[in-house]
Amino acid sequence: MTSETDDGSVKSAVRVLEVFEFLAKLGRPAAHGEIADALAIPKSSLTKLLKTLTNYGYLESRAGEAGFRIGPRLKGLVEISESNFDIAEIGLPTLKKIAESLGESAALNQLHGEVAEVVATVSGQQRLSTTMRLGDVAPLYATSGGKVILAYMPDQWVEDYLGRTKFRQITPRTITKAQELRDQLENIRDTGFAYSFDEFTPGITGIAKAVLSASGTPLASLNVTIPSARFTDSLRASVEDTIAKAVSALERHQRRQT
Repeated sequence: MTSETDDGSVKSAVRVLEVFEFLAKLGRPAAHGEIADALAIPKSSLTKLLKTLTNYGYLESRAGEAGFRIGPRLKGLVEISESNFDIAEIGLPTLKKIAESLGESAALNQLHGEVAEVVATVSGQQRLSTTMRLGDVAPLYATSGGKVILAYMPDQWVEDYLGRTKFRQITPRTITKAQELRDQLENIRDTGFAYSFDEFTPGITGIAKAVLSASGTPLASLNVTIPSARFTDSLRASVEDTIAKAVSALERHQRRQT
């Protein structure tokens, strides 16, 4: 049972906040014992707390440093909060340029809970084209935009997600095994691109790249969808090049704003 303080606050949550505030104000790594003494937290309880926060990327302990500091996930949440209000507005002109140059549909997606949501989209001008609607959501494991976001989440977050997710076979090609998705995520981190081959919508191929913050947190993903009948190696190369340039421009803009 979770214990409460006299004012009704949850003690474990208060301790997490105290650790964050202490490290932020300290401005340098702090050892386990220093944190325990400063915050009057029993060392056995603090050990579990620090391990959990480190596993999820909210704290980090770098090689060669004797202590803990604020981690990339916590910094990333701040960056996501600051960017959420304008990523769709800023990205829309970029999506229009992509749709005009490639003739294919393009979208920006963001993580909402454990699904990817379309926050901006422009349809292609080809006679045969795909449509992504504003507000559409999809499982992370089934779309290119979802997979590439998942690939850049902290390892522990990914493992927890894989452990609790019930893979639904949306199409005959949808991933249904955690290990298969792990293998794809590793390849995505190596190449920078995620693919979905008829895995969410039959006959549709998706290509996506993550828009990352300065700390490596996925702020969004930019994806292009193509009817599989029109997908070729030459088009693949062209789409990857276009997406890479667009993502680089969005990342530069975001970093200038922070």
